[in-house]
Amino acid sequence: MMIVDERATRHADRVADTRRKLAKAASGYYGRTRGLHDLEERFAHADASIERAVADRVTAGPVRVLEIGCGWGRALLDLSLRFPHDALELHGVNLDRKPPVEGPEDFAAVAEVLGLVPEHELAAMRLPTPHFEDATHLHFPDESFDVVYSAVCLRWIPDKVRVIEHVARVLRPGGRALLHIGEANWQYPAGSLIDERLLTDRPCRLVVHDGARLVPVERHVTDRSDDRFTLRLPPGGYCSLVVDKHASGHLDLGLVLDERATIPMREFPHPDRPGGTNGVRSAYRLR
Repeated sequence: MMIVDERATRHADRVADTRRKLAKAASGYYGRTRGLHDLEERFAHADASIERAVADRVTAGPVRVLEIGCGWGRALLDLSLRFPHDALELHGVNLDRKPPVEGPEDFAAVAEVLGLVPEHELAAMRLPTPHFEDATHLHFPDESFDVVYSAVCLRWIPDKVRVIEHVARVLRPGGRALLHIGEANWQYPAGSLIDERLLTDRPCRLVVHDGARLVPVERHVTDRSDDRFTLRLPPGGYCSLVVDKHASGHLDLGLVLDERATIPMREFPHPDRPGGTNGVRSAYRLR
């Protein structure tokens, strides 16, 4: 009885702390509390869906899911509720361990505060497992996840290609990854650089060049498809990459980070935002 009481007290404390944090800066935490529906919008133009990717695979057996940049875990909790009776194992990566998510039990407090499930049903809810690490150095073994996704996270990471290659590594054959990289107006034409630092006037967060010539990112990425991987960067809408893995192996995009031209987006002269925007413009040279 004492152990039960202690758990109940710890949960009540977590709930109270989470409510205070949410109330203190509600608008500032929108990015960390986005639900599955909000994330799905990043992939709709690509005719891809996180939930559908899970549903397509869960009929064949247990499915392991990884979200990179899970924030408070809202999308993972949504998946848990949409597949309550299926063999689903949920994992989330954040860079730092900080309140309100510092351990698995904290997701129960988030679920209660966000009103996802009644308090009396929390004990039966399947909770994700959090991991705290840099997404450019994922510790997971090769081929350990069936579905990997990330939305509104890669924009902040300077070496986006390293994350993409790690995701392809941990993806199982038959698995799918959905990776949102940036917003609209991300496509740029082949041609000469406008200068050595900005490279192009398009507000894209991933740029490829070969010396003084721009290489359209969608052309380069899709050209790396082979019998092990199919890669799609559908035009228009968001810059979102869909990776399907068909056979064992590692993905090599053949790119080297150009550190000089990799800059904060606030330093980019965005035509619609004079003060700049958020995230990092990642630039790469062909290797």
